[in-house]
Amino acid sequence: MNRHVIQLRDPWTRTPSKAGILHKRCFHAPSGIEGGERVWITIDNQTGENQTGEVQVRCNGHLCGSFSGTGEFDITALLAPYNELEICINGPDGPDRDQTRGTVCLEIRSP
Repeated sequence: MNRHVIQLRDPWTRTPSKAGILHKRCFHAPSGIEGGERVWITIDNQTGENQTGEVQVRCNGHLCGSFSGTGEFDITALLAPYNELEICINGPDGPDRDQTRGTVCLEIRSP
């Protein structure tokens, strides 16, 4: 399987809430996707002090799924020309809480 990786770096917004920390970022759909290729969101090394819950991932408002630590989701069917990715790290909010979303990438995978 061939993979082309695009890391989603800044700009991310980080919003604290009662549910946890919401990380949000917009991105354009990758161009040149050919038949059989799939686009995945991968999140690696997601960490945080006092993290007590799971992480939820949404693309364009659709729940992709939940995970703890590392996750990956096929978002091919959800892609639009312009997209919004949300990563909510669940758990109590507080001033001493340091939660990071980890490394977030788009992966174009071909069979």
